Formats: sequence, C-alpha cells, structure tokens
Amino acid sequence: MLELMEGMPSGVVAVRAVGKVTADDYHAVLDPAVEASIRQTGTLRILYVLGPDFESYSLGAMVADTAESRHLGRCERMAVVTDVGWIRDAVGLFRQAMPVRLNLYPMADLEKAKAWVAGS
Repeated sequence: MLELMEGMPSGVVAVRAVGKVTADDYHAVLDPAVEASIRQTGTLRILYVLGPDFESYSLGAMVADTAESRHLGRCERMAVVTDVGWIRDAVGLFRQAMPVRLNLYPMADLEKAKAWVAGS
C-alpha cells in the first residue's frame, strides 16, 4: 500500500510504500495527491520512500507507475529513498533518461532527501 507522509511543505507529495503496492494504491492515494499539488502550486515535487516494510509491486502497480509519468513534465524534483537493492539499481539505470531532477538516497539519509526535495 501507499501511505501519504505528513509534515511536508506545499507542493511536495511524500509517499511511503508499505507491504505490497497495487494499482489501486496509485489510483486512490498517489494520483489525487499529485493532482492536488499541481492544482495548488502548478508544479510537483515527489518524495518516494521504500523502507524495510516494503515488500513488492503488483504488475498493475508497475503499469500504474508508468502511467504516472504523464506528470513528470510538471515535476521539478523527485527523491527516492530506499535500501532495496533492485529498486536502487533500477532508479540508477533510468535516472539519466528521466525528465526530472532525481536523487537517490539510502534510508539513513531520509532527512536529507526531505530537505532536498523541498528545495532547502
């Protein structure tokens, strides 16, 4: 599931992946938060945390994640925070092709990721 994280400044959508992430999570949690941020600020910044409670993505979630790319043109910054090896490898592989400033952080640097994505 995806959970919204509290305490982030306006324009920053922060989500934590817990357990198995499904397409329904994208539609019910991430999509509305992204669209609200874009309506409020005209831009988007995303903090995506995949910590020790993250297990996996369903196939539907992977498709929904790809569909989220329609918002990347509005995204100023994205921070991915994880110690999950295959996620780190995938982000490292695709980050150069992403049309957004994307930084990858280990879980120990979560506070640094929050500050960077907020523009501090």
